[in-house]
Amino acid sequence: MHSRALILLILLALMPLLAHAQEGAVAFSVVRDKILAPVWVNGAGPYPFVLDLGIKQPVLSRIVADALGLKPSPPDQGQGQNPTADQGVAPVVEIQELRSGEAASKPLQVLMIDLSPFKTTLGTEVAGIFSGREIGDELRIDFAANALTVRQRSGEGSLPTDTRSIRLRLDENNQPVVSVLLDGKHVRSFLVDTTFGGALGMPEQALRDLGLLTDNTPHLAVENLSTGDANSQPLSEKMQIRLKSVRVGSAEVQDPVCTVLPSTESARLGLEFLKNFRTIFDFEGKLLRLEHTGKLPIVAGPVSGCGLTPARFIDGYWTVWVARDSPASKAGIQTGAILAEVNGKDLKDAGYASVARRLTAEEGDVLSVTLGQVKGGSEGTPQGEQRTIALAAKRLL
Repeated sequence: MHSRALILLILLALMPLLAHAQEGAVAFSVVRDKILAPVWVNGAGPYPFVLDLGIKQPVLSRIVADALGLKPSPPDQGQGQNPTADQGVAPVVEIQELRSGEAASKPLQVLMIDLSPFKTTLGTEVAGIFSGREIGDELRIDFAANALTVRQRSGEGSLPTDTRSIRLRLDENNQPVVSVLLDGKHVRSFLVDTTFGGALGMPEQALRDLGLLTDNTPHLAVENLSTGDANSQPLSEKMQIRLKSVRVGSAEVQDPVCTVLPSTESARLGLEFLKNFRTIFDFEGKLLRLEHTGKLPIVAGPVSGCGLTPARFIDGYWTVWVARDSPASKAGIQTGAILAEVNGKDLKDAGYASVARRLTAEEGDVLSVTLGQVKGGSEGTPQGEQRTIALAAKRLL
């Protein structure tokens, strides 16, 4: 068996895959800014799939397709483009069904793509990508219970139309869009993006036009790599500011952190906002319902730490992003440095969640970080002499 296929099978065995108490629900996990949910392919699995509401056609990794003996055929005219390639059309594979919990799709075509780049950013294998709409017309995401339910409403009618339900539409790219109220006075259309980890993101020019961003606005930004390769950092990590509030229907979060996006990007709501609610998408009735049963108001907490965030997983270790003017930056640590240890714990082959948790610190906490030698901003396995630095955490935003 291919070694990567074996790794994927081991990963599957470790996933929390028992059905949830809610009928038809499956347990999902959030890795970095992605929801990973178990999906069965032609009765085999489960396999970890990324939930992406905006994807036009489901994707299956080449490794899983090969393991299942699926043979690609040339795509028909008009088939979806390869979402991970700059050009060209991916081959398609005919499958009998995708299944999530008790709901299953009809026979369909999926794109067959190399998904190995996810290993670099998530530190784990990904078997496919799906939107849920291939399987059912209702999608329920319960972040408190880590439960995902996909089902067919089967003529049950739309969701209740009270203040917790708002109108949902699909844009020209088939992505879900809702109206959002910013700071109690600005109404704008936002994509609902389950692959965006922040609370919300807005194009820089739109923020400036609304007076929400000026040259003097307090912000959190990431130092560029010393090589000048800005493209090696995702947009969601480059610059963040705070707004007074974001409101969708009756669902409101105060003091949210807003990611500043390039002016060519669309405004979007992400997981940091959605995680406060039980989120229900009724695609047939074109409604989004956000249910909150906890304490109100919901207030986003301070962003504190030493200014280090896991960046890329390479050769068993994570490199880091470094926030400007943070304790890490002032200690001379650069974006792209290789993180070897935190508080004496070797991080060889550690997952993203484990590393991020060890780097979490409240104001006044002290972390001891050990960094591998970095030559010319290159990334990879720690080389030569290592250095250990004590960092005192502070509020960053």
